[in-house]
Order: sequence, then C-alpha cells, then structure tokens
Amino acid sequence: MASDNYYNILSIPFDATEQEIRDAYFREARRYHPDANPDKSVKDIFFQIQDAFSTLTDPEKRKQYDYRFTDQETQIGTSAKVSLSQQTIPLLDERQLVYSLLQINCDQEINTKNIPSVEICLVIDRSTSMKGSRLVTVKKNFDYIVSQLRPSDLISVIVFSDRAEVLISPTRIGDLGDARRKVSEIKPFGATEIFKGLDLGASVLRKSNFGSPIKSLFLLTDGHTYGDEKNCFQLAEDLANDGIRVYAMGFGDEWNDEFLDQMTGLSGGNAGFAGNEKDLFDFFKEKISYSMNQYARKVILEFKSDEEVDINYAFRLQPEVNIMPQSQSINLGSLSYGQKIILILEFLINKLPYSKKELLLMDGKVHMESLGREFVYERRLVKVSLPIRTSFEKETPPPNMVDAMSRLTLYRMQEKARKEVEQKSLGAASKHLKSLASKLDAQGDRDLAHTIRLELEELKTHEKFSLEGEKRIKYGTRSLLLKSGLEQE
Repeated sequence: MASDNYYNILSIPFDATEQEIRDAYFREARRYHPDANPDKSVKDIFFQIQDAFSTLTDPEKRKQYDYRFTDQETQIGTSAKVSLSQQTIPLLDERQLVYSLLQINCDQEINTKNIPSVEICLVIDRSTSMKGSRLVTVKKNFDYIVSQLRPSDLISVIVFSDRAEVLISPTRIGDLGDARRKVSEIKPFGATEIFKGLDLGASVLRKSNFGSPIKSLFLLTDGHTYGDEKNCFQLAEDLANDGIRVYAMGFGDEWNDEFLDQMTGLSGGNAGFAGNEKDLFDFFKEKISYSMNQYARKVILEFKSDEEVDINYAFRLQPEVNIMPQSQSINLGSLSYGQKIILILEFLINKLPYSKKELLLMDGKVHMESLGREFVYERRLVKVSLPIRTSFEKETPPPNMVDAMSRLTLYRMQEKARKEVEQKSLGAASKHLKSLASKLDAQGDRDLAHTIRLELEELKTHEKFSLEGEKRIKYGTRSLLLKSGLEQE
C-alpha cells in the first residue's frame, strides 16, 4: 500500500459512495489493525487508513481534498453497455432463456509512457512424451517470444515433469544473453505432474522483485495430470487475486482440454490447441501484444439477480475466447487500450409468480485495477431488469446479439455432440455434427466442415472421436467467435 492517494489506500474508485468508503474502511482496518496483524509495519498503514476514512467521509474535507486532482486525472477510462435478447419477458408457466451481451470498452488512447514492463513465466513440460517435434517447436518459439518482447520486459522459464526446477530466473530481455541457450538444451524425461510446474512458476512470479504489475504464466504441455487438478484450480484462483493470468497451450492429442479450459478460465486467461508450429506462434503473438497494451488488470464482474434467475452459461467472446465459470463473480482477465471485453450470459428464468411486475437480471459492477494512472481502482455499474407482461409477443434481438448467439450456437452444437458421444448416443451426435458441417459449409468454413465429416466416419468405425479430431473441432468452432461483428450500436 505504497500510496499517498486516499482512494488508492482504501482500494476504492474516485466516485465511490459514502457506503462504499465505509465498507472499504472496515475491510482494510480489519486487515491492518495492529491487534490483528503481527507485522510491525502495519501500524503506519493503519494510520493512513484512518486518515483516508476521516477525510473522505466528511463532505467538505473530501471536496477540498479532491481539488488537488485535475479533471484528466479523475476521468474514468472505460464504459460499459448491456444488450438483451428481448426487452420484456412474458409470464409463462415454464422456464425461459434470456441472453445478455455485456461489452466493456477502454476509451483511453494509449500512452506508451504509462505502459510498465511485462513479465512472463514459461512453464514447459519436459516429460518423456514431449520428445521429438513437440519440444523442438517449443524451443523454436522461445526465440520468437524473446524477439517480441522489449529490452525492459522480463522472462523466466520453469521446466517440469514429475519434478520442477527453475531453468531461467526472472531476467530482463536486454540482459538475457546466453541464458536462452539453456532452453535449447532441455532434455525430455519423467512423467507429467502439472501442479509442480505451475506452483514453482507462481512462486517465481510472486517473488520477482522487478515490480512489474503485468504478469502472465504460460503452461506448455502435451499430457494429462492426475490427482492434482484441484490444487491447480485453487492456484489459478489465487493467481487471479494477484492479477496474474494463466494461459495454456496443448500439444498433440492426449492433453486434457476441459481441465486446461477450466483452470485458465479461473484466472482470466484461456487455453489453445497447438496443431502445428504456426498455432503456437500466433498464440504467443496475440498474448504478448495484448499484455504490452494493457490498460487494466483484475477486471471482475460481480452482480446479483432475482431468485428466479439462474446463470445457465457464460462465455467470453473477446478478447480471449473461453468458457467462464457460471458464477455471479466472473474474472474477465484484463483490458487493453482501445480494446473491449465482451461477455455473453445465458440466464435461465424459472417460473415467475403472478404478482411479480419486473425481473432483475443483473445488478452489480465491473471493477478493475487500472495501470499507470493516478487512480488505480475503477468501476462501472451495470443494472438490467425486464418488465413482465402477461401476453406473449415475439421480439427480434438486436443484430449484434443475433450474430453472437448464432456463432455461439455452432460452438455449443459441438459441445452437445461431444457429450452425446460420451453417453453413447451416437445417432444424436451424428445428427448434430452433420448439421454443424452443413452450417460451416454455408458460411465458407470448408476445412473445418471437412474435419467434422472425417470424424463422422470415425464415429461409424470406432464409436468415438479421434483425440486430435475432437480438439480440432472444439477449438476450430471456438475460433469462429472471434470473427463475429460484435460492435455495440
């Protein structure tokens, strides 16, 4: 808490309400009270918290305090807007689905002087299964990663199998020198225990004393991990609280895509499929560029809904496509200058009481920590409700919602087919895959449609997907979501 800004000391935005100031004071006071915290340095921090509270809860003192800041310093750099699939909801004796498209824009123009250094940690699987072309691909891309970073940026490298070690400790790119040779000398051996690699990588990023607020962990693996999945999930959540995103890239066809999707999603990151060297190249290019232009980190949506409303599905469409936790607190990752975050939510509306006149879908806020600004904490309020009507009238969703929903339908169609194959409902799976292939042909995605038809033959012969084909369909349909025209009108 090295700050003399009262708002930052209490971790609140400049436009915080009096109740928010009080809530923040009690939260921080409990954390730093000398009676509860044995650390001797907390005494001064506690006095700062008291001073901030005393000033910001007194209207006249707060007004005088705020005079020291310019309009430019206090300007909020983001905006938020919500689109709905319908503007009203009928009173029916059955459950209904309503879709919400939340878009968060960064309205600030980039100022390169305000962009801090970027720190990334590569966690490389060197188990026996990575031998050959997979490890060669990783080694080649390491030189590319280094070339994309600035001299002031930092990199560290962890290698793991059934044990983990630091290959390169955090080092500025300008000082890397011969250290990159260590990556070219990685030799494969042992089994795959992902948590050991992640845990060591997390420790390296947390202990790094270079002070970069933009940190990312990249996991490169080709295998399953067994027995440590819960530890990996918890670690991802902890890293998210530290503002550190986790990304993952899977090689070959045996890695656990559902595990990597869930783990990275908890941190605000995402996972990808390295079908070839270019896939890995493009993955790093996108992530590094996004990190270098980062405006804010720890972008979190928190909201509440009426008791008749359940979250059925949550999917981040931009900037990094991923399934998100079905929760009323969703870590959306980070926001870059001139970019946007787009989240689509599917709400399941249970039977409504006849006395109810309005349904609250979402009442909450998107809050974040901005970088390089006088005021670190920023938030946008979001509140959406629908009037309830007694008659049914068909409504046409806005064009951006129609586009997003149609592309998401393609992705969910392959999700449904995968589950049906697991349940041995091969007829239903084949029907959904044929429909998916036809829709892809119609919009010009013939390569992906061809992959699906090959998998239909695989189902006939072996009653299951090929491991590689299954992943190509999943990540291929997922990539279609990036092509959608989702600009708000």
